[in-house]
Amino acid sequence: MHSKDGGVTVGRSLEFVTPLDCGIMTFPKGSIRQADVPEGYKGQPVTWKSKYSAACASLVSGVDLCGDGMNSEGLSFSALVLERTVYDYKDPDTPFVISNLRLGNWILDNFRSTSEVRRAIKKVNFQWYLV
Repeated sequence: MHSKDGGVTVGRSLEFVTPLDCGIMTFPKGSIRQADVPEGYKGQPVTWKSKYSAACASLVSGVDLCGDGMNSEGLSFSALVLERTVYDYKDPDTPFVISNLRLGNWILDNFRSTSEVRRAIKKVNFQWYLV
């Protein structure tokens, strides 16, 4: 929805496969993060320091897993679930591994536009897995 002054309002419901105990959380710029890694992963977990602050609907109340949110630059993220999709985690040697539950945090912490996200994903040997 667009307002007369050019602002955009975005809304959605949180329909997931299972009911969620969501909560709103804020994350300041400069937060130190670490990605979760799958069992058997041989490398070090990816860590980063957030470049932007963000407000998110956490997937689990009180846990910093960003399901939906927006950062201080206006970039938004929404986690969507396609129930019958199968995500295979195949290579324990992949240097950059992030779970679907941390993807929103990584995107909102590090990027200010969708074009930045697209460029970053192309440059990183990126593999994600479903928790």
